Amino acid sequence: MYMATVAVPVGRDGVGLAMQYAGFGDYNESSIGLAYGKNLGKISIGVQCNYNMIHIAGYGNDAALGIEAGSRWQVSRRFITGIHIANPLGARFTNNSNEKLAAAYQFGAGYEVSPQLFLSAEMSKEEDKPVNVQAGIQYNVITNRLFIRTGLSTATTEPFMGIGCQWKNCRADVNLRYHPQLGLTPGLLLLFFGKTKTEP
Repeated sequence: MYMATVAVPVGRDGVGLAMQYAGFGDYNESSIGLAYGKNLGKISIGVQCNYNMIHIAGYGNDAALGIEAGSRWQVSRRFITGIHIANPLGARFTNNSNEKLAAAYQFGAGYEVSPQLFLSAEMSKEEDKPVNVQAGIQYNVITNRLFIRTGLSTATTEPFMGIGCQWKNCRADVNLRYHPQLGLTPGLLLLFFGKTKTEP
């Protein structure tokens, strides 16, 4: 599975492009999405439109348009909550109207105990699947330089852990997740970002 995103700030707003690919030659799913977000102060809102594609060897290709929306609330300086909704109307594929994108709903919250310690929890519900709760903790070993994290996803009892390092405007995260049937699954996240403007 591969994912790539690009986000560009435009004043207090922002636009973004997201791309995703999962699978192999005989069966794969991919998508490309265009997003727009607006900062309203303590509340931020955003919407994203996706073009979802699927390829199955011997059956051909199909596609469906999807939509996502989200909002983040800065309840206090240390406490943040947010909500995310994807495909609430269950967009259907073009060639096979019996197939549709699953609706998904997420609610999450994060609390900064101190500059070194951050706690987070997320509850998600995808159509025809049980509710999943994912809880995690991140500790900054060296503030804004080196951090470690661990947590658990309840749907399949998947523990995960990771370590990250930031240097100037680059950040690299290595993570490891354990699935009861699939075993250990590694992942790599690379971030490149512009200079952060100093707040007045």
